[in-house]
Amino acid sequence: MANASPTLRASEPVAPKQRLDVDVVVFDPGVDKTTRGAAASLGMRRAEARYMAYTLRRTLDRTDFWGEVNVVPEPMESTDLTVSGRILVSNGLHLSLEVEVRDATGRVWFKDTFHGGATRYSYADDRLRAEDPFQSVYNAVADRLARERNALEAATLERIRLTSEMRFARDLASSRFEDYLSRSDDGRWQIERFPADEDPMLVRIRAIRDRDRAFIRVLDGYYGQAHREMRTAYDNLRKASYEEALALGRAERAARNNMVLGTVAFVAGVAGAAGSGSSLGQTAGVASAAGGVLVAKRGLDQSEQARRHRDALAELDDSFTRTWEPRVMEVEGRVITLSGSVREQYREWRELLREISRTERGL
Repeated sequence: MANASPTLRASEPVAPKQRLDVDVVVFDPGVDKTTRGAAASLGMRRAEARYMAYTLRRTLDRTDFWGEVNVVPEPMESTDLTVSGRILVSNGLHLSLEVEVRDATGRVWFKDTFHGGATRYSYADDRLRAEDPFQSVYNAVADRLARERNALEAATLERIRLTSEMRFARDLASSRFEDYLSRSDDGRWQIERFPADEDPMLVRIRAIRDRDRAFIRVLDGYYGQAHREMRTAYDNLRKASYEEALALGRAERAARNNMVLGTVAFVAGVAGAAGSGSSLGQTAGVASAAGGVLVAKRGLDQSEQARRHRDALAELDDSFTRTWEPRVMEVEGRVITLSGSVREQYREWRELLREISRTERGL
């Protein structure tokens, strides 16, 4: 949306213990595979889902309220704060997102819908270089997050960070850390006790977690690269979609109007011809009916034009695909290849970390 207002920003430095790390999960594309015509747009929507998640990540990072902000392929238990989104509407004219935010204790900060609309000025070249056409939507999400965070006490923020650390430890070495956390019937996590900072087990867990966060930054780099590579093409796609949607709307309105007028003229012409006792009146009535047919035909022609616009939008939906190449990593002196999708690579990575935790002495 044009003239998007700036997001809230930290007015003073945030203490490190109160800087929550944020994982923005790749958005749900919001396309039902079983819906007619959905398969054609699924690939493009998946690309959109990555692009939008990274746009929100960049917006959050600029506010200076948070620690590390990364895009990840799926939710992870050991993250301070997880932001999940679902695309409800995205057509170049309108963007509507459903966003849910949950912290490591299991508390849901909010689940809400955010809307924005574009104008022709949104797609001006100078504005596209400066901001996303729907930057106001991402700003609104970031502002809501900042307000929710600022309403919490410092001790609460620090407890969220400690909970995420212990959940990471419990995930990798449950037999050692199971008693450090409890979970209520409503799914909320509570720290029962916490090891000393110099505890050897905690030191090793933190070292493993550092490697895990480093790999997450690698994944975030994937999404950043994809964002940069598709930005120009995606802006062009949305601009074209915007123009197609406007043309489609005009064609459909014109088609409805002409078909109604044509039908009225046809009926009136037939009635006039039938009710006239003179050959002149009948001729005039028939001419009126014929004119109604022509007007109605123009309406049908414009309906066909609208159908072509719909087909053009469907073709635009198919314009993006994305593949992920294998990632070669070195861990504990071993060279491994993580293959498949980003999600599959991360799952392989987490299983490798569990293997490391099992083999290291004391874990």
